[in-house]
Amino acid sequence: MKISKIEIKNIGPFKDNTVIELDGKISTIIGENGTGKSTILFLIRFVLDPKIRKLGINENLIYDISKAFKIKIVFNTEDNKNNNAHINSLPIIENNKIMIEISSLKNDEINIQEPIIVIGEIEKIQYNIFQKLPFDDYIDLIYINSQYESNDEM
Repeated sequence: MKISKIEIKNIGPFKDNTVIELDGKISTIIGENGTGKSTILFLIRFVLDPKIRKLGINENLIYDISKAFKIKIVFNTEDNKNNNAHINSLPIIENNKIMIEISSLKNDEINIQEPIIVIGEIEKIQYNIFQKLPFDDYIDLIYINSQYESNDEM
């Protein structure tokens, strides 16, 4: 599965609904410090990694704690659909795409609750962050250790 779109609202520096479209080619995230590069990568990991999902979203990451947050990732499954039964069991939104949205509930009476995971738009399958998602066993996650040593003698 390839990510074709990411939407973020009220997380990190993303106050308003921010949409990032990816065309399936190699993508690189660049920008100044504080613009949300690490936040985007964390949110992708949050959606895809059951260990991280179970930890929830840290309140410090939420832009405005009085408002709901949203992470929406659309995957293009065109290359994988014929080979993977777990993908076939998920609701396709259009053109071989699967939408996963994690959002919080927020209004004047309710504080931020556990994030709710919804897969699909019209035909929706709802999960909580502690449940296993249908594709959790099929995704290879690569962890990169951020602790490195540099040789400044040049």
